[in-house]
Parts: sequence; structure tokens; C-alpha cells
Amino acid sequence: MSHDHFITCSESTIRKEERLTLLEEILKQLKTPTTLQSGIIRGVREYYNNITHIIGQRLDLRKQHEIGWEHFNKGRVSINLTKSMSKHYKKEKITETFTGIGWTKTMIEFS
Repeated sequence: MSHDHFITCSESTIRKEERLTLLEEILKQLKTPTTLQSGIIRGVREYYNNITHIIGQRLDLRKQHEIGWEHFNKGRVSINLTKSMSKHYKKEKITETFTGIGWTKTMIEFS
């Protein structure tokens, strides 16, 4: 199934929800901050449903919104998200296992 067909097909609702659930699980496994998880899920969900939303205060999410959530779904992740995750992992002292670049690679593989 082509990516565009997946987005536009009314019969793909169940698959969209399955992908959102999988994305949420991956974000949790990657120890993504809760506020960032919910913003990413919201952006992807609203892209799947062709809804434009107002972005909150997080710069990283606003920058991804400027690029477009359709691009996130095609593996084009904002460098601001990568930087945010690098800072988060350093703050939490888990850089021996997790990196911002590794987080981004996983998001690209997911897409």
C-alpha cells in the first residue's frame, strides 16, 4: 500500500490507530519525555485525519509543525527534535544507551 493511499483511504482507520499505538510504544521505549510523546502523537494523528492544529509552546514541536507532520511520517524529522532528545538523555544521564541521533534514526525507521 502506498503511503499516500494509506493516508487518504477511509478504510485504513484501523491501521492508522495501530500505527499510532506502535509509535506510542516506541516513544516510551526510547524514554521520550511525556510532553514530547503526546505532541508527536497528536501531530501524527491530526495529520492522519487531515486536521490542522495549534502547536503549543515546545520549540521542537513547532519546528516539526513548520516542516509538516507529513514529512515526519516520511522520515524527515526536525533537527530540533534530535537536539531535544540529546539534551533529555544527557540530563537523565542515559547517554551510554540513548542518543538523540539514535532516537531520530528510530523515528526514520518507523516511518
